[in-house]
Amino acid sequence: MINQNSTKTSLWIAALLIAVPTTLDAADKEVQAAAGNGISAWTQSFKAGYVDARGHYAGGSEILHLEGHKGKLYAANSYWMEPSNIWYGGKDPKTPWSQILRLDRPNGKWQVDLELGPNNLRAENLKSVTFETDGAGNSLERPVTLLIATAYSPNPQGADIYVFVRDDDAGTWEKTVLISGTGESGENNSTRCMTVYRDRVTGVDRLFLPVGLLGIFTGVYDADVPGKVRWDKTPETGRLDKRSLAIVEANDSLVYSSGTKIYRRNDGPSPTHSMIFDASQLSKGPVASPVGGVRGLSVIPNPEGLSESLLFVWAPDSKSRSCVVRLDQDETGKYLHTKEECVADLMSEYLSGNPVYYALAGYNQILPVLHPTTKEPAYLMGFECWVGGRQFSCWQGNDRGGFYAGAMYAIRDKNAQYWLNEVNGPATVEKKPLQSVRTYEVSPFESEKGKVIYFGGFVADHGPSPNTAWVYKTSIENALRKDAPRPVRLTPEQSKAQLAALRQPYRFEYRKKPAFTIQIPGEFARGNATGGNVFHAKKAFNTLSISVSQSEDPEQAARRYVEALKRAGNGTAKMLRQSETKLPNGTPAVEFVATWVTKQNAKQTTQALTACKDGHAVTVATHTWEVAPPDKRFFFTLDFE
Repeated sequence: MINQNSTKTSLWIAALLIAVPTTLDAADKEVQAAAGNGISAWTQSFKAGYVDARGHYAGGSEILHLEGHKGKLYAANSYWMEPSNIWYGGKDPKTPWSQILRLDRPNGKWQVDLELGPNNLRAENLKSVTFETDGAGNSLERPVTLLIATAYSPNPQGADIYVFVRDDDAGTWEKTVLISGTGESGENNSTRCMTVYRDRVTGVDRLFLPVGLLGIFTGVYDADVPGKVRWDKTPETGRLDKRSLAIVEANDSLVYSSGTKIYRRNDGPSPTHSMIFDASQLSKGPVASPVGGVRGLSVIPNPEGLSESLLFVWAPDSKSRSCVVRLDQDETGKYLHTKEECVADLMSEYLSGNPVYYALAGYNQILPVLHPTTKEPAYLMGFECWVGGRQFSCWQGNDRGGFYAGAMYAIRDKNAQYWLNEVNGPATVEKKPLQSVRTYEVSPFESEKGKVIYFGGFVADHGPSPNTAWVYKTSIENALRKDAPRPVRLTPEQSKAQLAALRQPYRFEYRKKPAFTIQIPGEFARGNATGGNVFHAKKAFNTLSISVSQSEDPEQAARRYVEALKRAGNGTAKMLRQSETKLPNGTPAVEFVATWVTKQNAKQTTQALTACKDGHAVTVATHTWEVAPPDKRFFFTLDFE
């Protein structure tokens, strides 16, 4: 059992408490004071960066999930791209790692309920599930509701998959290992969704948990095993082509997504699985796994009233428009698709025609809410987007654009009409970027039930994100309003100042032979150099490394570097092209591109620059997944001293 009361506060947290304010700043007090003024108020419920009442540091770069459970609200955070984490430059390997936070009352302070422990960067899943039968289909004396979190912990064997189950009576969590050593890397271990579903033939309640490419694992309630879930040893589905981002019950069947495809489970003692829709017909080209394909798969009433329809976001690659698609069953049971709206187009209209080049929606399921006054249903989906021109407040980016700084969400009514709103009002240069809505939950508190909704988010993929996790709340009327104010364009001076502040490069200095400096873009979070590198850093889908070796010939050094990639990976590496060039000071150099495969079978593209000085070769390289091109624009800031 993991007893959170026994955890001691580390010394660095005590020091950090001096530097981090634990009270709301002036802007937050204004928002909170406005809460009594009716439906127009937003209140910040969680602001990362404080020590809670039991001495735990409550921080994080993202809020991934909000989940109501037995009258309380829980949140799953992440330390992805958080500079205090050891993967991104922190000093303590034991902390900080992902946490489950707990809110006991509407105006209370969030407390750390669970520390997932070292190497668990993100609590990928947090769900309150209810079992009504045991593994034989016998009815339980009373339904059992469990709060369950999942995470994957990378290691040389791929990753371990952990399941954490809360004991509500003791206020503790039990940790079990579902899989040890998956043999997969990155999001191929993802555990983004789960649900309990009753087999219509056997009558057994099962918990279904997709695990990356390995497939969907199932478990039944068993009070006598650790964590109270008895898991099958092998996945029911076999391997999946892409990780699953949603699993739901629709039309008396279990339905789930994997890349371009949506599948239905055919119940029985030996269940099978059938594809019911292939979204590859919606666009050309392959699906980039980190983006996902079918996202946010959810259930809504059929507009004809005959059955249930499916609603999802189609986001195949780095040029995604996040188009919302509805699937309706015809009289034969076949699903027919209707494209309703594209989030990128809605955002462009919201910004008075400003171009929007990318949108990513559907981080979790689309949330149904009921307007307290009109009793009309609405459906919410959060998103992030890249906007062009730097005419509006942005986070990260370049002179051509950036990620819109506000936390946007789309609203759909029962007639498939859409409009947009953003948490805490329009983004401005004065406000701290909220960047994206990832999750939302109607309040579980008795005094707020059916009246208040909580939002959480931030997407830390794109640069160092110190304590950027947030939770806001507002009335459902305010969340659904159609007359919310729109953002105002920046002045040229504001745009120029924001761009200068967003991505301040930092200087890496190497004092040994050969001495050199290089300007590293600010969105790369520095980590600890290993494997013979003298520098290591990360940003979304890009890893940056700098190495020094003995050589007087840059072409020879480039070939040796590709051989080193082969040894570092699974033995597969290939030089695609190389060309001679020179640094600004005239030093001879070689640019080259190589492809290789990691030991966990992840395909990588490496763009590199090698230059020689004083009998040594310096190689600056960025390594990337399929979703994003390697970042090389800073290579020629390399300067020998």
